[in-house]
Amino acid sequence: MTEAAVSISTPEVPESARERRRAYVAGLREAADFLEAHPDLIGPRASVTFYRFAGSKPELARLALMLGDAEKHASSEWYNVTRNFGPHVIQVTAAREDVCEHEGREALDD
Repeated sequence: MTEAAVSISTPEVPESARERRRAYVAGLREAADFLEAHPDLIGPRASVTFYRFAGSKPELARLALMLGDAEKHASSEWYNVTRNFGPHVIQVTAAREDVCEHEGREALDD
């Protein structure tokens, strides 16, 4: 499936939140440019993990769809969907009790 084939509805976001998100992403780009120019600052096992908490099954499903090709992991307390970007990870996490219908059942169908 191509990205163009995926339709994701996103909740209305106030302009101030959009501005904060743009500034956040711009800061990440600036940090990446800086690290590229100063590679000695990067340790041999440097990585960054971005965590996003989902408070409901629909929100988890929407965010997991955004991640695209992602891995699903469940523990007794948490349901996680992760996507790797080299050594970096974006992880969407939800309390298992909020997204699973009963003990032992996966929150999202494969």
